[in-house]
Amino acid sequence: MKKLSDCRVLLVDDAKANLDILVEGLKPDHKLSLALNGEMALQIAARTPPDLELLDINDARADRCH
Repeated sequence: MKKLSDCRVLLVDDAKANLDILVEGLKPDHKLSLALNGEMALQIAARTPPDLELLDINDARADRCH
């Protein structure tokens, strides 16, 4: 089992302010990757697979795909 400090979390939100808040809270204990949209998140996840993803489910860009 990985140590918490070795886990990578992918944070996805179209609002930079929300990402800033999450980074402030999670950075001390996790490796973080950040994305401003779903397309960017997929590219990042392909390069550096996360252990956990935290997504903004109200992303306006994603809504257009449904």
